[in-house]
Amino acid sequence: MKKLVDSSTPILFVQYPVGAGGWFLTSLLYTAFNPEEPLKHNSNGSGHANTKITSLNNFAMISLEDAYQSILYQTESTMSRNDKIQHIRNTLINNPHKEEEIIHTISIHCQDINIFLEAFPNSKAIQLEITNEQISLCGFNFIHKVLRGNLIYFEKICKDYGKDFAVEKLYLENIDLTALDNLKWINKLIDKSNIKEEVIENFDNRVLTIEYDQYIKHADAGHLIDCINNFLQADWNSAIKNKLVDELELYRTIQPPYPQS
Repeated sequence: MKKLVDSSTPILFVQYPVGAGGWFLTSLLYTAFNPEEPLKHNSNGSGHANTKITSLNNFAMISLEDAYQSILYQTESTMSRNDKIQHIRNTLINNPHKEEEIIHTISIHCQDINIFLEAFPNSKAIQLEITNEQISLCGFNFIHKVLRGNLIYFEKICKDYGKDFAVEKLYLENIDLTALDNLKWINKLIDKSNIKEEVIENFDNRVLTIEYDQYIKHADAGHLIDCINNFLQADWNSAIKNKLVDELELYRTIQPPYPQS
């Protein structure tokens, strides 16, 4: 548990709403700390081709548990805040896939990152922030990158939201504005996973917030990587930073265009 307890940055949380590209950023930073790990890009513009982080990214796998529903999405619970903090700590520390000599990069959909920062006082977080107007864009990204290629997952989401899978999957065949209008109920999932709580003042220096537009389009890739490097005090060498810049620029070029009228 050396890196979970003793390291200056034992855990790096990447907090983001569904569809905002956080899995890729998590994978990108994983390769920064583990340069021998290749980074994959798939034809959908999704970072989910990178499966190495799955074994460590157990929040994605356990988030359906009742306890984590209340922690991630602030649903009603009999657990106290201290109970939740201890549950988070135990889940990570007892994760059989944790490793001694790495920084744990964990992508997470949650409304309030403060509880995770409190659970691990040496952790840091990068937030990908979207505006309310970008919820529909993230919904499109989620449909295009994930749901079209994973009908089993889509069927589960349809069930969760009381939708007829046989009807809804027809809209996946051609993702135009009409299809998106019929699938706009998926935006409820985006909003549910969106950031709701501001970072408390005591944790300000442990959180870096990046606007979605800056991440995907506007920020110079080199400047963005330098900003992340400085925030993490990672001291990446020029070869690693150049690799991160190249991979981020490639990721940007393969993002699916939002349908136009």
